[in-house]
Amino acid sequence: MTAIEPLLAGPMHAAPAEILLIDAATFALVDLNATARANLGYAAEVLTGMRAFDIAPALDDGAMGSLLDSLGEDLGDDMAKQCCVRTELRRADGSSYPARLTFLRTRRDGRALLLVIGDDLSPELAASNTLAHALAMSEARFNAIVNHTPGLVYQFLLAADGRHAFPYLSEGCAPLLGVQPAQLQQDPDLFLRLILPEDRKGYLEAMAVSKISLSSWNWEGRIWIDAWKDVKWINLRATPHAAGAGAGLGTVEWDGIMTNITDSKIEQQDALRSRARLAELTDHIEQVKEQERARIAREIHDDLGGNLTAIKMALSMLSSRLPPEQPSLVEKAAYLDDLVDRTIEAVHRISLDLRPSTLDLGIVAALEWQAREFEKGSGVACIFRSAERALDLEHELDPDHAAALFRIFQEALTNVAKHAGATRVTVTLRRQRQHLTLAICDNGRGIAPADRLKPASFGLRGMSERARALGGTLTLSAAPGGGRSRSGWRRRRPVVLSVYPQGTMTDKATIRVFIADDHAIVREGLKQILAEQRDIVVAGEAENGLDAIKLFRKSRCHVMLLDISMPDRNGIEVLKQIKQERPDLAVLMLSMHREDQYAIRALKAGAAGYLTKQSAPRELVTAIRQVAGGQKYVSATLAQALASQVGADHEGAPHDGLSDREFQTLTMIASGKTVSEIARELSLSVKTVSEYRARLLAKMNLKTSAELTHYAIRNQLVE
Repeated sequence: MTAIEPLLAGPMHAAPAEILLIDAATFALVDLNATARANLGYAAEVLTGMRAFDIAPALDDGAMGSLLDSLGEDLGDDMAKQCCVRTELRRADGSSYPARLTFLRTRRDGRALLLVIGDDLSPELAASNTLAHALAMSEARFNAIVNHTPGLVYQFLLAADGRHAFPYLSEGCAPLLGVQPAQLQQDPDLFLRLILPEDRKGYLEAMAVSKISLSSWNWEGRIWIDAWKDVKWINLRATPHAAGAGAGLGTVEWDGIMTNITDSKIEQQDALRSRARLAELTDHIEQVKEQERARIAREIHDDLGGNLTAIKMALSMLSSRLPPEQPSLVEKAAYLDDLVDRTIEAVHRISLDLRPSTLDLGIVAALEWQAREFEKGSGVACIFRSAERALDLEHELDPDHAAALFRIFQEALTNVAKHAGATRVTVTLRRQRQHLTLAICDNGRGIAPADRLKPASFGLRGMSERARALGGTLTLSAAPGGGRSRSGWRRRRPVVLSVYPQGTMTDKATIRVFIADDHAIVREGLKQILAEQRDIVVAGEAENGLDAIKLFRKSRCHVMLLDISMPDRNGIEVLKQIKQERPDLAVLMLSMHREDQYAIRALKAGAAGYLTKQSAPRELVTAIRQVAGGQKYVSATLAQALASQVGADHEGAPHDGLSDREFQTLTMIASGKTVSEIARELSLSVKTVSEYRARLLAKMNLKTSAELTHYAIRNQLVE
């Protein structure tokens, strides 16, 4: 057997790639370079007579024929056409390795040949296997973490057109929701149907806010588990991000987790019920104690006092009949008379300690009397101030509430006498809308935070519990003014007590706010801002003017956030009607319009303040607290506008004489709306709107809508 005759050129024999020559007619091996011989491991004499099939089992005659067909007819020296295949090459020892073979037609000495260039794919395959193994390990670790996470890990996709999907759901889907992941992925609307109807609105609003602002989606609600016929509380927390380009413009994807919070919700509700029952019990105990104090005080005053008075009268009569020549008897009688006087004083003092009779004259008289008694007993100057309006509230405080307020005042003065080292105490009682505020401020050493946590600090705790039973709050805060008193001590933190008539407040918040705005997202944003404040609670909401008028009556709110522009009724009109029903309600106007457009009109109509929606996030809480305290909220811009109106040389602009409806019609015409559009938006007839237009043109001495628009733009009444 002779070796294969070398036909490859010298450079090809030395090339690092495997190069073979194959007979195009018989598919016999004609020549192999050194690299191919080394990789395959065949001796030169063994290669004689071997065919392509022998080293590449997949390349049988049929496969080789197909390769020749794909290369076309014999092209002589033209080697432009080529064909690549991936296959396994078999070594002499029986092992195999992956290779990529590139076939080209060529001719040598009139003989049709196939030039085959081979690339060993073993290193590439090894790297690919390493990456695949690493990926598999990473996925295994991820799945292990997810499957051991208490809850459902998921991805949620929401497209701009409202289509939604769950691209990923962990194995926690079935235990949490009672449905299989495949079932929920096939029918994404199923999750919304699981949510109880009364909780769906909050779920959708939270989703919309998260999508628009790309902020965290945090929602709690109840779902119905049909498999178990039970309601379950779940918490949903997810982080949004814009989906990839392939998902479509405006598509948002959330990565999040749902957890079962049913047990914690039940515990929370149980705790709230326990606190409510404890508060009721505490209130009942305090009432019983006060009633018992009053009973004992009456018996001491009436029975013991009466008996002692009778004894004194009888003793006086006996003393007048003693013979003068027995001075010892006269002296003893005088001693007994003095003892009776001291006993009567003690009875009077004990009776007052149990229940001051001045409480029968009203809370103001009782507090004023206690302040005088404190000053006489402690030597600390005590100044009591009371506004006249505080007297109006006395008929609203029942005897139990008046007694509780008095006890808090007594305990506060006792703390001042024992611990403050003060030389001056100032007490202020004032009424602010629907609540009564008692502020006690001294110039003593103050209360350290650690003092409030002492185990035996029952005084402050008792005061706080009494205030809570009244539906009010007890707070310690820095005294206004600061500085040093004459004694050299810093001002002590005052005790401020707010007491609310029954049914006006809850024990969880100080300020109840009602939101009236026709944009659900705006309402949700306002609620999120207010939810972070411990002293503010949202008591209700409405999406139009008619609902605002109807629903605010049930909300028992202290402050209303009222939008100027609503679809059915203008906010100024709603404000006027609400102020007729509730003159004491603080209404804070909220609008997209600049202050110089509507603010002065709103204040004249009875608003407590005006806030633009642009400034709401940074000024809202301050404005609410300010108007709830009975003050007006006026920004720097609005203050300047008001100041310009009270100047000596100020003359009103032509639009200042318009009615609210005429002014609204003016701004809408200037915004480019037709009479028909205005009528539809204001729920008025076209004729009525036309009359408003005619009147405002006459008042402003203008003739056309174009002149109206020009005037509004020049005076910045529209954007």
